[in-house]
Parts: sequence; C-alpha cells; structure tokens
Amino acid sequence: MDFGSRQDILTNGSAVLTDCANERKKEDMKMSMKDRKKMMVRVEDWIGSDASRADLIEIIAQVALGEYTAKQLKEDVLSYDI
Repeated sequence: MDFGSRQDILTNGSAVLTDCANERKKEDMKMSMKDRKKMMVRVEDWIGSDASRADLIEIIAQVALGEYTAKQLKEDVLSYDI
C-alpha cells in the first residue's frame, strides 16, 4: 500500500492538525469560563472516581483513532446522570 512520500505524509498530517486546532479554537470561543468549569465537573462525574490512568488513556486513544468521536464523547458526558 502506497502512503506517499514521507514529506507528503508530514505535510498532510500537519494540515489535518491545523484544521483540528482551528476547529478547537472556534469551539473554545463559544464556551465561557463558567461553561468550561461546569463541563470540567461533568467530565469528572462521567469519568468516576475509580477510573484508572489506563482507562483514561484508552478513551483518549479511541478519540485519537477516530473510534470514538469528540462529538459522541461530549454527548455522553452531557447525557450522563449523576
């Protein structure tokens, strides 16, 4: 399978990361500091007190691999009942 040259991969990967960063900036601007703090509390509740470092790494890896979208993660956190 041909993935292209190393430079192509680096260039395309960089463009993808830049696009992701730009989207993140847009989302960050939409959320006030108060909303951020509320979300932090909700995430903490969603994760639970017994989550291990390995559990957190698995969640982050699933998001990074596209197996678990950031949108789905947000929906799961917001729909979690305490």
